[in-house]
Order: sequence, then C-alpha cells, then structure tokens
Amino acid sequence: MALRVKIELQQIDLHKLNEPFRNEYIFRIKFFGDLIVFERKQTTSGAALFPISFHYNETIVDHTFIEVENMPYQFTLDVRVVEDDPFFDDIAESSFSFSIEPQNAQSPFAMNFSPRIKDDSEGIDATFYFLFQLEPTSSPPIP
Repeated sequence: MALRVKIELQQIDLHKLNEPFRNEYIFRIKFFGDLIVFERKQTTSGAALFPISFHYNETIVDHTFIEVENMPYQFTLDVRVVEDDPFFDDIAESSFSFSIEPQNAQSPFAMNFSPRIKDDSEGIDATFYFLFQLEPTSSPPIP
C-alpha cells in the first residue's frame, strides 16, 4: 500500500503589527526539511487593522509515500515567518513532524491543522491554516 498526502495551505493570519512602517512579510513552508513548497512575500498597509488574513487555497504538497515494511509514513513540515527589514529581519519558525502507521491509513481521511507561530521577542504572531488529505493507494510494500 502507498499513502498519498495532499496538503493545502488555506490561509495565513497575522495577529498583530510588530513595528510601525515595517510591513513586508515573507512566508516560507518546507517539506522534508529542505524542499521549499511555498514562499510568498506579502505587504500590509502600515495602518492596517489586525488581524490580517492572506487567503491562498493552494495545494502545496501532493506526494505519494511508498510503504516500507514495518515502517511508518513520516514527514516534516517547517513553517517560517520573516518580517522583512533592510537592516535586520525578525524571524519566527517552527517544525512539525508527522508519523502515520500504515495500519492507521487504511481509508481516506482529512484533517485541519492550524499551528500558531508566535515569538514575543521577535514580535511575530501568525497562524497557518492547512487542510491535510490522506488517501491510501495500491502499491506493494518495499521489503
């Protein structure tokens, strides 16, 4: 059996203004540690009311895992928010690892995942909204 994993980025919310007149943010999402699957630079107006939502509704991962006997399906999602600045950047990031046993992936299912990335010392507070869709497909396991 194999497992098809689709991840859709629905939106990103910024919850507060970090510093006046600093209004450019870079959002980056990596899959498998170093594969950049999403990177976008967004600008807010300096007088914007917070929270601000950026809507994407974009499939950022569509990957099929081949089953290896006695091994779970494993993947990592790294998210990062950078407040872009000509002199120094404020950065908040986090990593999320997932492990799914093959016996728990016998039928399709979907789940929402909404991690909040907050770093008070950097002044960044953002929530990423994902929809995970997992679907078993036929493929013989690799011994």
